[in-house]
Amino acid sequence: MHITINSQSIDYTLESESTLGDVVAGIEKWLGESGLQIRSITSDGSSLDLSEKPSWETQPVEEIGSVDVVAVTPFEFLAEKLESLHGYFSTFVEATVVDSPVVSALLEERKAVAELLTTVVGEDTAGRFLDASEPKETDISALSEFSREITPVLEDRWLEIAEPEKNLCATIPALRKAISDLSDVSAYLQNGEDSEAMGRVLRFFELAQKLMRLLSSIGEQRIRDLASLRIGSESITECWSTLNGLLSELSAAITDADTITIGDLLEYEIGPRFAELIDATATADGDGVR
Repeated sequence: MHITINSQSIDYTLESESTLGDVVAGIEKWLGESGLQIRSITSDGSSLDLSEKPSWETQPVEEIGSVDVVAVTPFEFLAEKLESLHGYFSTFVEATVVDSPVVSALLEERKAVAELLTTVVGEDTAGRFLDASEPKETDISALSEFSREITPVLEDRWLEIAEPEKNLCATIPALRKAISDLSDVSAYLQNGEDSEAMGRVLRFFELAQKLMRLLSSIGEQRIRDLASLRIGSESITECWSTLNGLLSELSAAITDADTITIGDLLEYEIGPRFAELIDATATADGDGVR
């Protein structure tokens, strides 16, 4: 069996593999050790649908002449998903009615698009898309409105991968300001100004999540050496774990309307930890961000 990965022949020795599914599983494991994943695969010139493995995985290896794989990094794969979604929703930005076979065909793909949206921006957004894309006879104005809202989000997520350092430079000052604003949340809550308080919390959440995505992108693409970072006494992985635990506590406090815990967590735990993370990031290999 002749196997290529990104058009390069590889020396792959069959051991206990007896079916095409076994071979593909072995290739996936081998690629995973190098931080790669399969984007597409063909066997003897025929494309294999990775979401329909039962239709081809039992084929005996004796019947297979060649397997050709296209492999990408997780971030390259994510960028491709974002580009695909952006192209899909761009079609609906100005469309308010089902007025062409193209629009009708795109609407038929809505469930697959929702699954893709779930992996990229979350289940809640995907659910909103399904609601908005349910045609009211030929009226799709709700989908048009959703598309105008989601396309800039997809563009921003793509830039987080394509230009993470530039995005980081813009995010750090905004996050520092958001952290500073957390000190007033307790007072707003105690005075019954919940809207102002939660506005500050949500702004902080958005920027904190963006920072974590950007640092992940920078680290995975090896733009900076983040693996050796120390945030206080913790590695960056340990810091992620600590922050995720604190954010879970905050989410529970918000659900319980526990204003004292919300204020204390933000002002004395979460805010300072993110400030330490920002400061540590500025010392990592690279240009530094202030």
